[in-house]
Amino acid sequence: MKKYYWILLILPLLCSLLVSAQEPVTFNGGNLVIGNHVSILEDQTNSLSIKEVVNSDAFVPSDVPIPNLQLSKSDFWIRFSIKNESDQEQILLALEYPMLSTCEFYSMADGRVQKLSYDEAFSKRKYKHQNFIFDINLAKGTTSVYFLRVKSSEQMVLPMIIGSEKTIMEKLVTNDLAWGIFIGLILVMVAYNFFIWLSVRDSSYFYYVFYSLFVGLTQITLSGYTYRFIFSDSPELNHLSIILFAGLAGVTGNLFMMHFLQTRENTPKLHKATYVSIFIYSAAIILRLLGYDQASYRAIDIAAVTTVLLTFTVTISLSLKGYRPAILFLLAFSLFFTGLLLFVLRNIGVVPYNDFSNYTKEGGIALNV
Repeated sequence: MKKYYWILLILPLLCSLLVSAQEPVTFNGGNLVIGNHVSILEDQTNSLSIKEVVNSDAFVPSDVPIPNLQLSKSDFWIRFSIKNESDQEQILLALEYPMLSTCEFYSMADGRVQKLSYDEAFSKRKYKHQNFIFDINLAKGTTSVYFLRVKSSEQMVLPMIIGSEKTIMEKLVTNDLAWGIFIGLILVMVAYNFFIWLSVRDSSYFYYVFYSLFVGLTQITLSGYTYRFIFSDSPELNHLSIILFAGLAGVTGNLFMMHFLQTRENTPKLHKATYVSIFIYSAAIILRLLGYDQASYRAIDIAAVTTVLLTFTVTISLSLKGYRPAILFLLAFSLFFTGLLLFVLRNIGVVPYNDFSNYTKEGGIALNV
């Protein structure tokens, strides 16, 4: 009986240790998403040193390919180990989310610390890309432990990929080409509607031109391209633009909807309610200007949900009455607003981060062209 007693006593402890341990990532040469091979430690004091972190037993294993840390004032430490089974001794770690305020990479093998931040000038980066890219030197057949410290005033999502320099760069170039096509479509849409406005002088087209412009700027800002190409030496402006462009897109989008659907005449009560969305978007911009970064980001999420719900209510009610502009509006914007709603739900952790929840907005915008 005593033997079984000790087995029952020790078994939960062994299970706990097995759960908390993460298997090393085995690198064979190709690109590999490592989110479900890492453990995460939240530092609510923002004061832990690397020595304290290395000795900590408070790490929690991740069970998703792309961890979503949402909005937080805490520092987060990410721990993982890599076993190199390839002939490549030079490996790259790419964190494909440029909105992190700080990202520090600690290598236990050689004691190196690599620090990157969008609060610093872009020209200081070794790899001229908006994503965070770090060097890993690891001999074939060896295993080493690594740590990341991340912090942000924005949403924190961690799509982490390891690969050879060749395969990582090929992936980044492919992404750049796709975004280049998207930016081209936005420019075409802005120019086309601008010339229509010059011809007809309809206020709906005037608001749609600015709405298209700010929606495009919002998407390329969230993807880091404004930091890379426009605000590369002005990180403060880049930080402001994250909310500024999104807020202006929301304001002009609501104004476009109000004029295009003539909500003042067709739905007077909902017309007045739309000003609530405009107010929240405006408040988000003011909050960012005053330095309330996380409050401004959350205000944008609230405004986006409010806008989606109001717009669907207006367009569906008018469509049921046979109002043709509302039917066209609903067909044109359904995918985009669905993507916008998924984006917000992803931000608050209701839906997981994946290509569908992350890029539905861009698909909807492209279809609007």
